[in-house]
Amino acid sequence: TGGEAVKFKPNITVDVHCTGGFLGEGKHAGRLGALSFTYNERPGTVGTGFSDKQREEFWQALVHGNMKSPVGLIMEVEAMGLTPDGSLREPRFKGFRFDKKESD
Repeated sequence: TGGEAVKFKPNITVDVHCTGGFLGEGKHAGRLGALSFTYNERPGTVGTGFSDKQREEFWQALVHGNMKSPVGLIMEVEAMGLTPDGSLREPRFKGFRFDKKESD
C-alpha cells in the first residue's frame, strides 16, 4: 500500500536419505562440514542448518560408526527450488524424520 515491494522466495521441502558426511574445514574443522544425500538421482550435500552441538555429535557418530549415525536416516531438507538440472538449490538441513522410512 505504501509502494514497497515485497519479495517472496520460493521454498520447497523434501525428505531425502542421508548417505554420508564430510569433515568440515575452517571454523568447522574437526567436526561435520556437510551431510550428503541423493535427490532426483543426483548427489547433493547440505552444510547449513546444523547447530554446533549437532555438528560434533553427527561427526562422532560417523567416525565411530555407532547406532546414532545419521547415515540411512530420512532428512528433511528445505531448498529455494530446483536448478535447471533438477538438483536442490541452496539446501538447508531442517531435521530428521523418524516417522518416515522412505524419501520423496
